[in-house]
Amino acid sequence: MQNVTEKDKPINTLRKLIKEEDIIMLVTKSKQGQLRSRPMEVSHVTDEGKFVFFTHSNADLSTEITENNAVNISFCREEQDDYVSVSGVAQINQNQSEIEALWQDRFTRWIPDGLDEPTLAMIVVTPLHAEHWGMKDHRTSLGKLLDLGSEEAVYETMSK
Repeated sequence: MQNVTEKDKPINTLRKLIKEEDIIMLVTKSKQGQLRSRPMEVSHVTDEGKFVFFTHSNADLSTEITENNAVNISFCREEQDDYVSVSGVAQINQNQSEIEALWQDRFTRWIPDGLDEPTLAMIVVTPLHAEHWGMKDHRTSLGKLLDLGSEEAVYETMSK
């Protein structure tokens, strides 16, 4: 049996709240400073609680993440009265073997050419802070999820 440390509990809770195949809204900041939200399907959630999505490397979304990797994920499961907000940092990953390992045919809904798409890329979001609201417990802060140093250092490091 695997021991769950105190550090792992918020990540495990987050993984239970947001799962593969869920549709979330991913918020980025445009070059002009506007916040932009887009629906994204969660393709994979890593053991460390990172979220993976598929996109095009030449999309505005990818450019925005490259220029400012601070993002927010929001999620609503209305029938269960669960609402989640995750702040984190994102990276664009174009590693073909990693893309192939995570690709599933259901993603052709978003990327019709699938693995044949030359601009196919993944967005990997590392969560830094999360909050959960639900009817039973109103608001639960999952708090700081990862201690990667100061926010400025995290964003600077992750954007390289």
